[in-house]
Amino acid sequence: MGKNVLAYFGELHPSILESLDVTGVIVGAEIFLEKIPPAKGSGAKPTLKLSQFQPVKRDFAFLVSDDVEAGTVIAAATKGGGKLVSNVSVFDVYQGKGVPEGHKSLAISVEFQPVEATLKDKEIEELSKSVIDQITLKTGASLRG
Repeated sequence: MGKNVLAYFGELHPSILESLDVTGVIVGAEIFLEKIPPAKGSGAKPTLKLSQFQPVKRDFAFLVSDDVEAGTVIAAATKGGGKLVSNVSVFDVYQGKGVPEGHKSLAISVEFQPVEATLKDKEIEELSKSVIDQITLKTGASLRG
């Protein structure tokens, strides 16, 4: 037997059952509770913390080179908005009339979720500028307008 035996299981011998005047099968078990390893973390997700303040959503469209991936733009937007960014998603990619050859228009939606106070217009403008600046810096994009 291995050194980590947690329990023994088995049927009682028929002669024992006969001496006890028992018909049928009886199964017995011996469990060594001290050998059971401690439980690991539950794997449960942490409690979702909801903000009491209204989120602010801003949409931006950028003109980027064809080789710029949407994930790069999303990462730059997330970095630009800092801790207040709760979501960034691409909602449109366009190539065609009005977009220079070798480029595409990539439109994203950025959601800011304040945790301490409602965002004021000036703060929203600063966050938006920071997002634009970071995307421009990381991708060479220009704001389409």
